[in-house]
Amino acid sequence: MATRTFPVLVATDGSTQARAAVDAAVVFPWPRGSEGHGVVSRGMPVLSDATPAVWDALFQAARAEARRAERRLRRRWPEAEATVTDLPPVPGILAQARKLRARAIVLGSRGLGAVGRFLLGSVSRAVVRQAPSPVLVVRGRKRPPRRFLVGVDGSPHARAAVACVASLTRPVGGRVTLLGVVEPVRPPSTGPFPTRLRALVTREAASVERERVAMVRRELEAASARLARAGWRVRTEVRLGRPLEELLDAAREADVLVVGARGVSAMERLVLGSVAEGVVSRAPVPVLIVR
Repeated sequence: MATRTFPVLVATDGSTQARAAVDAAVVFPWPRGSEGHGVVSRGMPVLSDATPAVWDALFQAARAEARRAERRLRRRWPEAEATVTDLPPVPGILAQARKLRARAIVLGSRGLGAVGRFLLGSVSRAVVRQAPSPVLVVRGRKRPPRRFLVGVDGSPHARAAVACVASLTRPVGGRVTLLGVVEPVRPPSTGPFPTRLRALVTREAASVERERVAMVRRELEAASARLARAGWRVRTEVRLGRPLEELLDAAREADVLVVGARGVSAMERLVLGSVAEGVVSRAPVPVLIVR
């Protein structure tokens, strides 16, 4: 992710969560050369017969929110500007990201602000699904993040997540926990089988589980070495369980949860991964989704 410039696009609609996203973007440890930009999408009012007064109210609310976002962003980036677009939120955010060649997008987990309540639908999930860059989804935290939790599963997207964190400007006291989760291998029912065969199946299942744990440990070692070279303090952990539930549990001790957009399963190679979907919806901390 390291480049000479690192454009960060922050989307806001005036909602509490969107404004928290602006504040979070200001204190996040982006790579050197970062530059901040804001975007407010007015979109189409829900009422198709909206009067000029409604349109004017939307425009005034959007401009006021853009000015507010600029003031906040300029605390870190003195030349930051916020753009107002008439496109609906998702295409408006993505179009601005393409225009700026944004290296990251930041937005709140949901929007119900002066602009957002007139718009159809929630945008955070759609942006995460469609954006080609990492997306930081913020949920109410403003303090500078120091404790990063990264999910490691051996997939290319998980390795990209590690590389993303390695490229950040390490904050004072910054540390990373790398978590690998292995789903327990449950042997099929062998009730009617002979005792000897049941024992064989059980041993095979245990062997497969050990191999998976060993593979995850190798991934964790490689990821740990990369982050250590970048100056991060790193600890690793392997858990047996369901990946989503274990990540959510571990996230209670983190400031930011970082995961790849897709995991290693066949389905997760085709769509936004089920784990990524789950953490965006349920994590108690901001989530950085990386491709």
